[in-house]
Amino acid sequence: MADAVISATIQVTLETAVSLATDRIGMLVGFKKDVASMTRSLRFINALLADAVERQQNQDRGVQEWLKSLEEVAYDAGNVLDELNYESLRHQVESRNQHKRKVCCFFSFSNINLAFRWRMASKVRGIKLKLNEINQEASDLGLVGRAVMTAALPAAADAGDKRNRQTDSVVAPMIGRADDESKIVKMLLSPAEKVVSCLSITGMGGLGKTTLAKLIYNNKQIDGHFDIKIWVCVSKKVPIEELFKLILVQLTKEKVEVDDRNVIVGKIRNQLEGKRYFLVLDDVWDDNQSLWDDFFTTLKGLNPTNVSWCLVTTRLGPLAHSVSRVLRMMENECFPLGKLPDDHCWSIVKEK
Repeated sequence: MADAVISATIQVTLETAVSLATDRIGMLVGFKKDVASMTRSLRFINALLADAVERQQNQDRGVQEWLKSLEEVAYDAGNVLDELNYESLRHQVESRNQHKRKVCCFFSFSNINLAFRWRMASKVRGIKLKLNEINQEASDLGLVGRAVMTAALPAAADAGDKRNRQTDSVVAPMIGRADDESKIVKMLLSPAEKVVSCLSITGMGGLGKTTLAKLIYNNKQIDGHFDIKIWVCVSKKVPIEELFKLILVQLTKEKVEVDDRNVIVGKIRNQLEGKRYFLVLDDVWDDNQSLWDDFFTTLKGLNPTNVSWCLVTTRLGPLAHSVSRVLRMMENECFPLGKLPDDHCWSIVKEK
């Protein structure tokens, strides 16, 4: 199960990165050569995944370490390409709405901050070097390509670097998601019979999952309905003990010095006892069924009060189904986020 999850997660990340590179970013002056080289490396590495996962199942330690390194670099590549893709989208929308003015070349000094160009060029070249190292390691390990890159996933824009992801619930103004906010708030306020219910907001990077979650978290109706609100930015795969520790930190606003799970869970119980809570788990990257079985079983035992809610944001559709199975919830407890229309994209760009 874990091997399949690792393979699927890396493959989705690689395919998304290639989609971004081939859709818009390859057109950007100043990045064309580097992005093309990075794309070739991503395609080649993706073709090695099937062989790598098969050998990992045979406890090949070298391949296991290779997969861990690949997972990290794949995330980095996806984040950098997301950011470049956002700038490309901004340029396209600006061009479409500036009919009366001659639009300069996208990466001319008048259109893009020089510091941004240097920063992104450095990131792209750094990832290229890492990918070259991973390719060499694959060769040393004798990995063989067994698959061709599948059809590219729809491109998406996400201007954030996951390693520097905003971890609090402060929200910037958001355009085009008022209906989504209203629908989700209505669901969270509706009568429920379960001790803990969960709703997962799913979708590719850049669609605004985190910003939408922040709008909901700061909604006045939510404030009035729940006794306690907890915002946890996950942003990577973590052991369940670490997840509980992150929750306790947000509840107490203090550093957690203990590592014993029973002690941590006990302190969370003391904070939540007799209260209706709203927990947000932002940017979750682990759809391991056993982890969520354990997590939500523990949550249900913390507080017998009904209608507490957990809101999850994730790029992984299977995670929403894992949570639904644990809590025996209906399929509609997953909220897939769609892309915004072009006129809303332009409104967002004007706000930048």
